[in-house]
Amino acid sequence: TGPAQWLPYIHCMETYGSTQRQHAQSCATAAGLDWATVDACFKGAEGQTLELAAGNVTAALVPAHQFVPWVTLSDVAGAGTFCDESGCDGFLKAVCDAYTGTPPA
Repeated sequence: TGPAQWLPYIHCMETYGSTQRQHAQSCATAAGLDWATVDACFKGAEGQTLELAAGNVTAALVPAHQFVPWVTLSDVAGAGTFCDESGCDGFLKAVCDAYTGTPPA
């Protein structure tokens, strides 16, 4: 799925202040996600593999993340950790500075 579904799901879960399983199904349904698919991924080997991979990426951040969310602007370690470079101010400028494509009008 894309951000139009997973972002509302994450927002819903954050609203509860925890990731308790009891809220996961109602948040998935509200976000238009198929709960059976989400639950199967969570319980299965693929979900565990994805969670481990995400944890490894987080653990390898340079500088190390200090709070959540910790925004990065590049997949290259040490290049583009937004909060480290800008003190978490000026997000739009940081994104524009990191962008290497043709700038939009």
